[in-house]
Amino acid sequence: MAVLVCYLDDSGTGDEPIITMSGYLAPYYQWVKFEQAAKEIFSKFGVTALHAKEFNDTKDDFAGWTRRKKEAFAANLYIQLGEVGALGIDAGITRTAYNKARFEHGHYPNESGYGNCFANIIERIMRSDVMKYFALEHKATLSFVVEAGNKNDADLLRVFNEMKFNPNHVGVTEVLKSVSFANKKSTVALQMADFLAFHSRRYKSQCEKEKRYVPLTDLQKVIFHAVPTTTSLNHTYRTNQEIESGFQDPKMWRNLDDI
Repeated sequence: MAVLVCYLDDSGTGDEPIITMSGYLAPYYQWVKFEQAAKEIFSKFGVTALHAKEFNDTKDDFAGWTRRKKEAFAANLYIQLGEVGALGIDAGITRTAYNKARFEHGHYPNESGYGNCFANIIERIMRSDVMKYFALEHKATLSFVVEAGNKNDADLLRVFNEMKFNPNHVGVTEVLKSVSFANKKSTVALQMADFLAFHSRRYKSQCEKEKRYVPLTDLQKVIFHAVPTTTSLNHTYRTNQEIESGFQDPKMWRNLDDI
């Protein structure tokens, strides 16, 4: 029996315009290999822990680093993530879309934006070819480890239990195993989740601000392309009636095909 573990962290759950939850999925035994390899990379570069904001601001362990050194450090870590077959998963929602769904239309009125992103992640993992393969061939279970400390952590447990015990989700109770919360310093996998969440939210925010898909930087190319990563952003909310009528938010810059 295989045990799949998905490490997740959030970004933007304060007052930022975009809420994001991101992380990586891999078999537990592969995570053990990754932790060992990552610690060696940390030692080589003189890093005690990877904090995305400190990395971005070139502070603390990363003080004085050049852009090339930062890219090299990240590339080394992502090579190891690729070696263990990790799958990146990233879900975001704009606060405007979330507020419209929740307060204007009463859709999931008791669900936090944080919980909304988590539900999106669970659903996409369960529908993925990776999960289907491990569930069918290895009777795999799926567990989540999330960075502790968000005020809506309890909402994740609610979302998880609702999806696990939903009578319409045949066989899910045998697959979905648990959700636990841990300190970011406890594992490099959680620090990588933080790294993805931070940079994903910043990129999405930049696109929303400029109203176009902006080119990726070299670092972003490493983050988003070195490991297969599925990403989404719920950037609008339309009722069934609005969809049928062809209504589009006048502030929306994307094509309808992107929605």
